[in-house]
Amino acid sequence: MRKAFLFALLVATNIIINLDHGIIPAVTLQIEKDLHIDNSELGYLGSLVYFGIVVVSLFSGKLFIHFNAKVILIVSYIGMIASLALFTIEYNQTWPYFVLRFITGGAQAPMLIYFPVWIDHFGQEKKTIWMTILSSVIPLGVFLGYVMSSIISYLVNWQTTFYGQVGLLIPCFITFCFVKNIGFDIKASKAIIQVQDSVADELDVLNPNYLQLLKELAKEKVWICVTLTLCVMYFVVTGIQFWISNYMETVMMEPIQKVNTVFAVVSITAPVFGCIAGGFISQLFGGYSSSSALSICLIYAVIGSACAVVVPYVGHFWIFVVFTWGLLFFGGALVPPLMGIVLDCVSPKIKAFANSKTITLINLLGYLPAPTVYGLLSEINDQAGIIFLMSYPCAGILLLSLAIKFQKNQQLNKNSLLY
Repeated sequence: MRKAFLFALLVATNIIINLDHGIIPAVTLQIEKDLHIDNSELGYLGSLVYFGIVVVSLFSGKLFIHFNAKVILIVSYIGMIASLALFTIEYNQTWPYFVLRFITGGAQAPMLIYFPVWIDHFGQEKKTIWMTILSSVIPLGVFLGYVMSSIISYLVNWQTTFYGQVGLLIPCFITFCFVKNIGFDIKASKAIIQVQDSVADELDVLNPNYLQLLKELAKEKVWICVTLTLCVMYFVVTGIQFWISNYMETVMMEPIQKVNTVFAVVSITAPVFGCIAGGFISQLFGGYSSSSALSICLIYAVIGSACAVVVPYVGHFWIFVVFTWGLLFFGGALVPPLMGIVLDCVSPKIKAFANSKTITLINLLGYLPAPTVYGLLSEINDQAGIIFLMSYPCAGILLLSLAIKFQKNQQLNKNSLLY
């Protein structure tokens, strides 16, 4: 099977497995009603997917060492299809829904780990553009899931959208079953060995090498501040993605069709345009390695936070949308330079380790808690969740200010050593 065709299959799969991340936010009120759950429990449903990804990711490296990669991914496909289909069934208790969302996340994890590694090994001269495409289709999948859910739930019900996701995933699964192992499993290659070693380090926390790397990384103050800034950003973005439609329907009393249509446009245009603009402006000023990179990021964070703090106190729908768009735009603008700085601010020998820890922390402190924290706060007060969510970006300003301070101190120390 040709590499280009297999790559297309991986891209299609990557889009489809992210549809449910958009399906649920578009129909939160219907799901709460049908599943007999409140906001806090709905938040748990949102967080458990990311918890499943985090937990299974820790063991995926060991799995790829001991088992055939194709077999692991076949199990992943089956786990995704089964958990999505079973989620639509009506149960007398709520715990099966939580278990199924955890399984959905766990089933995604091996795909999220192995697809980039396969591209890195087999992509050759096309691997950069292939990696970019694979990453960019994740928000596309969320967006398409949101749009599908908005339309189908209005015409039929939200369960049908999950059936649609399963229906799209099954042909990918069947096609994948016919993929030849040669040309897909790269167990013997350097690329997968690096991934395995990285995950093995994650598991073996008593390994002296792991502890030494952790001590070295703990000394990198700029890395700590930048990584925590990314955690703040992804917490806010995830909270908006999961809860903003619910807020506009229940608090602002806007009709669901209007909310879903407008937010579908906002959710795809703002972060994408922001990401492009942020990368372009950063490049104009010397890229993420330049001394001004953190200062530019601070400007993005200040403007984005200024947009955010206004949002909870705006009653007019379109003004609310404009400020939300601005927050997501400048949040997107932060991604390219900050992800580059994360690697640039540490010594070459711990770059891979630092990147691994950044991704782990983003999942643990960004993606995972956002739906639950908002859900719990909204149970206290209708405004509590949105006020906290839109005030939280200000923490990013503080963290980036500290990062700039630490960077200047490092430069002064280097200069003093030269003289």
